[in-house]
Amino acid sequence: MRGSAQMPPHPPLPAPPVAGEHGRSILSNSLFVMLARVMQLAVGFLLLAGVARYLPVARYGEFGYITTLAASTMAMTYFGLQQTIIKEMARDRTHAARHLGAGLVLRSILCLVAILGLVLADVLTDAPREIMLATLLCATGEACRSLAMLSGAAFQAYERMIWEPVLTLAQSLTALVLVGLAIWLDWGFLALFGGVTASLMLQVVLSWAVCARRFIAPAMPSAALVKSMLSVAVVVGLGVFFNRNLVRVSTLIVKWMEGPEAVAWFQLPHDFILRFGLVPQAIMLASFPVFARLMLHDRAGAERLYQLFFRYTLAWGPGVSLALAFFAEDLILLCFGARYVPGVPVFQWMAWAITPLALDLLHMNILVAMDKQKTATLYTGVTLVLCAGGAWLAVATLGWESAAWVALASYVLLAGLSTWCTARALVAPRPGRLALLLPLALACAWGVLHVVAPVSKVLAFLAGAATYCGLLVGSGALPWQEIKQLRTLRRARPPIRGAASND
Repeated sequence: MRGSAQMPPHPPLPAPPVAGEHGRSILSNSLFVMLARVMQLAVGFLLLAGVARYLPVARYGEFGYITTLAASTMAMTYFGLQQTIIKEMARDRTHAARHLGAGLVLRSILCLVAILGLVLADVLTDAPREIMLATLLCATGEACRSLAMLSGAAFQAYERMIWEPVLTLAQSLTALVLVGLAIWLDWGFLALFGGVTASLMLQVVLSWAVCARRFIAPAMPSAALVKSMLSVAVVVGLGVFFNRNLVRVSTLIVKWMEGPEAVAWFQLPHDFILRFGLVPQAIMLASFPVFARLMLHDRAGAERLYQLFFRYTLAWGPGVSLALAFFAEDLILLCFGARYVPGVPVFQWMAWAITPLALDLLHMNILVAMDKQKTATLYTGVTLVLCAGGAWLAVATLGWESAAWVALASYVLLAGLSTWCTARALVAPRPGRLALLLPLALACAWGVLHVVAPVSKVLAFLAGAATYCGLLVGSGALPWQEIKQLRTLRRARPPIRGAASND
C-alpha cells in the first residue's frame, strides 16, 4: 500500500450508515471536544497568569516544579489503557462493560502506586512538610484527571463527545472560583493546589456518573481479561509515558541544575505554548475511533483522511507559531508581568514547537490504530533519552535558556520519526504546492507584521493573519472543498458485532 499506483484515483470513504447506528461526524465531535479544550485553554491561561502574578518568581518556580514532577510521575497511570479501550469498544461493544471495568481496576492500582512513590520520595529526601503536602495534593489531582480521562473513553468510543464541554465547564469554573478565592483572600501556597485538586475530584465524580447513566457502567472483569489488557496496554503505556515526559524533562533538568527562578522563566512560557496543543488534541480525540474502524474496514478511506489531517496541520500550525513568536514579549508582559521577561527568548523558540507536536500526536494515534504501538514507543523512548542528555549538556555549558533549543529540536526529531514510521505503513503525505507556498506565506506575513506593528499591534496581527491565510487559500494550496470530505464520515459506521454487554 505504499505506492499510489495501487490505489484508485479517489479512494472510497466509509460505507453508508447502518440502520440503528447514529454516530456523530468527526466535525461535530471535534467541535464539541474543541469547545471543551478552548475552555481549558482560557481557564488555564487565567489560572497561570493569576498564580504567576500572585507568587514571587522563586516561589512560582517551586510551584511549577511540583506540578511538573507530579504530572511526570502520574503519566505512568495512563498506561495506554484509554486507547486500548476505545479501540476495542469502537470495533466491538460485546464486552464493553468488562473492558471498561478492567481499565478502571488497572488505572486505580497505578494511581495508588504512583502517589505512594511520590510520597516515599519526599520522605527519603527530607522534603519540607509544605512541599510534601503540596506534592500529595497535586498528585491526587492528577490521579483524578487520569480517572476522568478513562471514563471519557466511553464518550469517544460511542462518538458522543457532547459531554466533554459540559464536564469541562463544571471543572473549569470550579477551579477558577476556588483558586481565585485562594489568591484574593491570600490563603497561601497550599490552597492553590487544593483548589485545582478539588475541581478535578468533582470532574471525576461527574464524568463516571454520566458514563454509567448515559453510556455503560463498568463491570467487574475477570483476572484473565485484566491480564490480557495489561499485556496489550503496556507497550502503548510506555509510549505515552515517554511522550508525556518528553515535554517535562527539560523543566526538571533546569530545576536540578539552575534553581527555582530559572524554572519559572523556562517553564512558564513552555507551559503557555504547550496549552495550544489542546486544539489538535481535540481533533485527535474525536477522530481516533474513526481511524480505528477505518484501519480495520477501509484502509483507503483512512489514508485519505490522514492526508487531509496532515496537510491542514502543516498549514495552520506555522501561522500560529509565527504570531506567538512575534508578539512573545507583549504576551509575557500582558499575562504575567515584567518579572517574567527573561523567559521571552524561551517563548520565541518554543512557539515553533506547535506544528511538530501536533504532527506527532496525529501519527501516534494512527500507529496505535494500526496496532503498531511498539514502533511509536521505540522512537519516543529514543527521543526522550536524547532530549534528557542534550538538555543536561546544554544547560551545564550554555545556561538554562539553551534547554529551549534542545526541547524544540527533540520535538522536531519526534515529528520526523513519527512521519517516517507512518509513511512506511500508509501512503506518504503529499503536501504538494503547500510545501512551496508555506515559506513564502510565512515570510510575507512576517514582513507585514514588522511594517504595521509600530502603528498598531492589533492591526498588525489582523493584517498578518489575512496575508498568511490569503496566500495559502487564494493560491489553491488549501482548497476549501477538501474539508467537505470529512462530512461524508457522518454516521458511517460498520456493523457492530455485538451489543454492549456485561458478559
